[in-house]
Amino acid sequence: MSSASPLVLDGALGTELNNRGIATPLPLWSAEANISDPEIVTEIHKDYALAGAEIISTNTFRTTSWTYKKTGLSLKQSKEKAKISLYNAVDCAHKVKNDKIKIAGSITTIEDCYQPNQFPGEKISEEIYGEVLEGLFDAGVDIFLFETMGNFQEIKSALISSQKYELPIWLSIIMKNKELILDGTSLRDVLSLLKTYPIDYLLT
Repeated sequence: MSSASPLVLDGALGTELNNRGIATPLPLWSAEANISDPEIVTEIHKDYALAGAEIISTNTFRTTSWTYKKTGLSLKQSKEKAKISLYNAVDCAHKVKNDKIKIAGSITTIEDCYQPNQFPGEKISEEIYGEVLEGLFDAGVDIFLFETMGNFQEIKSALISSQKYELPIWLSIIMKNKELILDGTSLRDVLSLLKTYPIDYLLT
């Protein structure tokens, strides 16, 4: 993707779902809307596209088996539900894709993105990221967009899991201040990852 001119990204999805009368209770937040109200999700994507967005982000912020298991489902049920939600989300985004629009598969932290201390560890994170990345790749996204990442070890786990796929990687980090990301890791250490992993864009 050319960087000769600014790229226009879409905006909030959960907020727009709320504005259109769709509840987004935790822990699933916006994930269940892909199953219960996919036409509304598609409508939001279309509105962003009409407003000039060149990057449409999938509604996959919380479409993980980890999150669905928190609702009381079994592991098997959680995996099935998460997969349906993820594929529906990508399908909604594809409904607005054209030659000028790319689809970014949205991926965030496994736990609350504003609580970096809740990082569940490398083994769990690589398993969950592996599931999500495989689903997004199979469903046909153009970009892996890691959003609101604030834990250095989790960022590394996510990037490691993405290496088997040849897709552009965008990394969005949460800053604690001008020098540190949310978990207290220096921005310099985060930037050092650019030497090891093919990160195409770094966002804050």
